[in-house]
Amino acid sequence: MAQRGGAFHALFLTEQGMVLSFGATARVDKTNITDESVYDLVEVSPLPIVEEIIVGGDGEGCSAAITRDGTAYVWGRNHSHELGVMAEDIVSTPIQIPNLQVKKISFGIGNTLFLDSTSTFYH
Repeated sequence: MAQRGGAFHALFLTEQGMVLSFGATARVDKTNITDESVYDLVEVSPLPIVEEIIVGGDGEGCSAAITRDGTAYVWGRNHSHELGVMAEDIVSTPIQIPNLQVKKISFGIGNTLFLDSTSTFYH
């Protein structure tokens, strides 16, 4: 099982490709990250089989996953559009990064870099 941790949450990737979350971002709603289930290990869904998991560089609630075919999904805090998508401040369920086959994702403070299959960076 692979794991990645941030300041307020952790992600786990099972051998079957399922993503589990624990901590302050285990469950999110549209207005803020809730703490009601901070001690529950919950499945992140909907997600297909995942190859890699990433936690935000600032550790405060950004998460991402890459599937075996290079499809990227992001969720969590998005106050400064740090997820790389124009969406609400809190993305409560994983959303796909469209039209991009991703090899790597790197979070910084307030930004995200995506490396595609041609070794081109996007942010």
